[in-house]
Amino acid sequence: MNDKGLFLKRYGIYPPEIFKELIAVKNKKVEDEIKELVFSILKGNKEENLIDSDMVATSFMTILDGMLFHMMNYSYEEYESKLNISWSVFWRGIQKL
Repeated sequence: MNDKGLFLKRYGIYPPEIFKELIAVKNKKVEDEIKELVFSILKGNKEENLIDSDMVATSFMTILDGMLFHMMNYSYEEYESKLNISWSVFWRGIQKL
């Protein structure tokens, strides 16, 4: 990881007190926008065989968060392997039985 990546990682996880609230507000805004995107995709595709859209969006955000961590801390091959495994489990988990 380069210096900029380390800086973003450090200040994203442990921001200085003076920036904590601002970063939290910005992070919440990004999270809300991603959730809206997921909702629009689900609504547009009328996926009747999926579980509740709030659960899908929350699960997706959790995987996205974890994969960003893996992208910064593992080799690309390890990251891609973890992404494929996680996506497979996610996709099976959001479908109604």
